[in-house]
Amino acid sequence: MEASTWRRVAAVAAASLIAAACSGGDGDAARTTAASTTATTAASASTTATAMEPPRSFEAFAAHLDELRKLLRIPGMSVAVVEGGAIVFAEGFGYADVEAAEAATADTSYHLASVTKPIAATMIMQLVEEGVIDLDDPVADYGVEVEAAGDVTVWHLLTHTSRGVPGASHQYDGNRYAQLDTVVEEATGTPFRTLMFQRILERADMTRSAGNSPGCNESEAAIASEPWGHEVRAAMAAPYQLDQAHNVARSTYPGTYGPAAGLIASVTDVARFDIALDAGDLLGADAMAAMWQPLVATVPGSETMAYGLGWYVQDHEGLRILWHAGRWPPAVSALYLKVPELGLSFIAAANTPNLSTPFPLGRGDALSSALALAFYREFVFPARYDAEPPTVDWDSDDATLSAAIEEISDPPARWLLERELWARRQVLYSVGLIAESERLLSVLAPIQVETTGLDGYLASAADVPVLEGAVALSPAEMDRYVGLYLLDRDASTWLPEFGDPPDDVWMYVEGDRLISCAGDSGSEAIVPLGDHRFRVASRSGSPFVLRAVVEGGTVVRLEAEVTPEVTLVFVPEG
Repeated sequence: MEASTWRRVAAVAAASLIAAACSGGDGDAARTTAASTTATTAASASTTATAMEPPRSFEAFAAHLDELRKLLRIPGMSVAVVEGGAIVFAEGFGYADVEAAEAATADTSYHLASVTKPIAATMIMQLVEEGVIDLDDPVADYGVEVEAAGDVTVWHLLTHTSRGVPGASHQYDGNRYAQLDTVVEEATGTPFRTLMFQRILERADMTRSAGNSPGCNESEAAIASEPWGHEVRAAMAAPYQLDQAHNVARSTYPGTYGPAAGLIASVTDVARFDIALDAGDLLGADAMAAMWQPLVATVPGSETMAYGLGWYVQDHEGLRILWHAGRWPPAVSALYLKVPELGLSFIAAANTPNLSTPFPLGRGDALSSALALAFYREFVFPARYDAEPPTVDWDSDDATLSAAIEEISDPPARWLLERELWARRQVLYSVGLIAESERLLSVLAPIQVETTGLDGYLASAADVPVLEGAVALSPAEMDRYVGLYLLDRDASTWLPEFGDPPDDVWMYVEGDRLISCAGDSGSEAIVPLGDHRFRVASRSGSPFVLRAVVEGGTVVRLEAEVTPEVTLVFVPEG
């Protein structure tokens, strides 16, 4: 694969930009509005408004989102809202690339992590609708082998009920869900990447969306079926995470692309998918109803059915919420939420995991998320109750804050304030502000009307080790390593318990990233450490160091020390 011409431009002082993007300081310069998109689509959504009606202002909503982004220490985030079949809000906040001073916009592309699942489920349900796949088909018929006490079907993989006795309980498992790619490929004779492009991305006009970097086992035809894939991957937001002191640090993106994760998209593209889905352009009404039927409980012992076919299906006081969240450490998070009865949808994506980390979303409650609550406050509450929700000053002293909440007697308004306080506590804990987090919980506990059962969930955003010693490489330096390298078995040491070693390693460049894939694996963005050394992620174990031996400016071999006992040596093809 040719090295991309998309390169990072001149770097700037990263520390000062991170402070502006991720602190409580002046972040307005790092906020970018897709003004033409918002104004045009908002106008089309308001077909019943009179010509004299003033345009709706989302200034307070945008300020609320940016405040949450700063509290969460997210460098870059983008948000879109769909109302009545049109995008009425689309905006970027902070930086897509801090070091390059590249602002996040509404059209910035991000990894979606598990928000890939409902989009892939839509494509799979197209095949079900057409009779190509049956939900009751055993996946073994398609060459998929999974350990279980009975036959595992397509339905079981889509509902995360394939473990133990199939269908008995929901145990979220992205790895098993990912095997649906084999099902669709065997059923159609077409690669998953191609199916997603032809059936979803192209039909919904998602021109800022593509699958993750190609793996070694992908055909040239599959890669070529995504005509703008290389451009999307090269231009997507840069990855970040929080270090052990909860400061922003450069990170790396995970590899692979399949039904479970790996789709890259802008929030405006996901909004286009949402609009096309609701318009019936992607799926018929019966198939959509089947996909969104609550089928299994997500909490052990609960009688509340909260997961359908690739979608969470939530009932909030009689209001149906369809959604999915994504979190893929060390640098990915996203949220996609629909309220069909009100014609509303919300999409958010970020270049760290902390849009999702603080909240127990796996329990099936989208409204545990502070971002989802911001959307609920601005759009759902007014539409449902024909009233504006009350506000409080979260920075006021304990007595004032407690009194402000206690004086609210209206149950929906009281629930919203209590849940917002609880979510704020989660945010503060996730970034290491433990004392402030505990203070809010102490305020909430004596006055809380709703017992959430969520108070035991606490998560730190600094839960993944930071890459130490990472350095930047020039385009010429990266190009030096590009090529196919073949395993030198005589020079390698290997242990039988590791299985067969990969026969080759392929190195290529996309944007400012050097990508590697080994054997039949997916792709991994590898991190330069200097002195021709690279840190490589591993799905099966700890990261390892790959060293290039360079003689006369040319790479003569790659040495991978996977463990002290296992060293692989690869030499350039030819």
